[in-house]
Amino acid sequence: MFKNLFTIFVVFICQQTIFAQNKYAYTLDLQNVENDQAKVFLATPPISSSTAVFQMPSVIPGSYSRKDYGRFVVDFKAFDAKGKELPVKQRDKNAFVISNANQMVRVAYRVNDTWDDSDVSNFVFQPGGSNIEADKNYSVNPHAFFGYFEGYKNLPIELRVLKPAAMYGATPLDGGRVNPTEDLFKSPNYVQFVDSPIMYCKPDTATFQVANMHVMVSVYSPKGIITAQQIKGYLEPIGAALGQFFGTLPVNHYHFLMYFAGEDIEIPEVDGLSGFGALEHSYSSFYFLPEIEMEQAIKGLVQDVCAHEFLHILTPLNLHSEQIEDFNFVKPVMSRHLWLYEGVTEYFAHLSQMRGGIITEEDFQNVIREKINGASRFKPMSFTQMSQKIVDEPYQSQYLNVYEKGMLIGLALDLQLTQLSNGKYGLRELMLDLTKKYGPNKPFADKNLIKEITAMTYPAIGKFFKSVVSGKNEVDYKKLFDIIGWEYHLSEQVEGYSFGDFGIGINGERMKLMFSQVGKNKFGLQENDILLKMNDTEVTFENAQMMFLTHIVGKKDDSPVTLTVEREGAEQTLTATPETATRTAKNVVRQNKNASSEQVKLRQFLLIGK
Repeated sequence: MFKNLFTIFVVFICQQTIFAQNKYAYTLDLQNVENDQAKVFLATPPISSSTAVFQMPSVIPGSYSRKDYGRFVVDFKAFDAKGKELPVKQRDKNAFVISNANQMVRVAYRVNDTWDDSDVSNFVFQPGGSNIEADKNYSVNPHAFFGYFEGYKNLPIELRVLKPAAMYGATPLDGGRVNPTEDLFKSPNYVQFVDSPIMYCKPDTATFQVANMHVMVSVYSPKGIITAQQIKGYLEPIGAALGQFFGTLPVNHYHFLMYFAGEDIEIPEVDGLSGFGALEHSYSSFYFLPEIEMEQAIKGLVQDVCAHEFLHILTPLNLHSEQIEDFNFVKPVMSRHLWLYEGVTEYFAHLSQMRGGIITEEDFQNVIREKINGASRFKPMSFTQMSQKIVDEPYQSQYLNVYEKGMLIGLALDLQLTQLSNGKYGLRELMLDLTKKYGPNKPFADKNLIKEITAMTYPAIGKFFKSVVSGKNEVDYKKLFDIIGWEYHLSEQVEGYSFGDFGIGINGERMKLMFSQVGKNKFGLQENDILLKMNDTEVTFENAQMMFLTHIVGKKDDSPVTLTVEREGAEQTLTATPETATRTAKNVVRQNKNASSEQVKLRQFLLIGK
């Protein structure tokens, strides 16, 4: 009975699109979801050859790792105009070979939910995957649901979504509502299609304007703890800072799609990217964040992550190489320039907040210090070589360094350009000049970019690229920071008070602060103790930093401190008196009080923009 009904439904769907020529006409059924599987139907474009290969992506832009999305496709079938099933053979995880393809008019299959994948050995980072949660939330990254035929990747695509009437689909795609239970979206080709996620849930949206750009926020919060209006309040200062940083923004619309995960969502412990975070797209970004009632913690998390993702409207959207323009989803030829796509983006995310008054100069220095500490954990490696080979080991395990040393490369370029131009031309100006020359539809030649930047600027910039970006040499921070009158010390001995060796983390199930990496300490703390109170004051995400700076890390005297912790379900009170100790502070960055007027002038240009 199910098979007959399924066939009738396929015929009905295809009758609506059977005459579509030279395009993909997809239908996604979100009304009849079973076992976290969604049905997909495709009225196929005309195929001239007798054999066709339906391809699901192995790698997607922005993820820089193989995930093999074809393994989530099941029951793949192809049909001719009379409803006869055509022979199909699965060649590998991502490719389905169809015989008699010149007779094919439609395809049908089901898609599994990546968030529920039990195979953590190849776990899909949630913002790059799919969530099929019947009548609650559908997180639709097109690369996890839809494929293309080899040789036909550049055909236009229509997507018809059959949905529950109570749900709204937020997306940067053109199109929208046809009626309460049907949406229709359009995309010029597959590359732009997979660059446009859709999130379906009960509507909770907010909008605001940044310069020439209209911004929409869509939120899914299972318990209603977090709202789109609340997130809008966090994002408007970031938007204003970016508007001030760039003037006219390079896109006229942008979507923030935000899924806030409740306590019932399991976060697998896997190597590489997993858990909370985001994935950028040209006109949107998709977020997977914790649903917690600590407003300051959520605000800080949203602002930090969103500033970075927002800035991808500059690169790679408006500045990218041929490899990204016509991305190969099967065997990608990767660009040399992750230092640009991720490193400069991360740098601008913090610099724009500095210039916009959201963070202070000291905050900015602390970010730089943390980035230097982070980069030191990775072995020296050519950044251009690492970028080209990022999907394979040993380079894949070096990926997170693009946010550490990558940002520092951006900072170093900005400092040198500031000095060489005498405070008239920095990295921001260079990037804007490059985007004017290229833009979203004109890629640069990957092998020529560094030569081009050198020709546009100074020979010293070319030498820096050869030494630090293409080569394996480290940045000379002391020399660079001296340009703007900052001191840099590789290490300093600092006198103070200490309670011993322990760190602080987050208990994901309880959404509480807990002690981790616990060594010898005065309190008698044990691994995974949950922190409840400090000197009878409840410790929350909002006040934790202040409490630790006041009573633990920045302790000014030897007075005792009392902690209340939960250990194996029981509360315990732990009291300790600190001991005097000398600790080593690494990679110290601070202002030189004796900076010259020339150094102060260049510092103002870098940090203020004038």
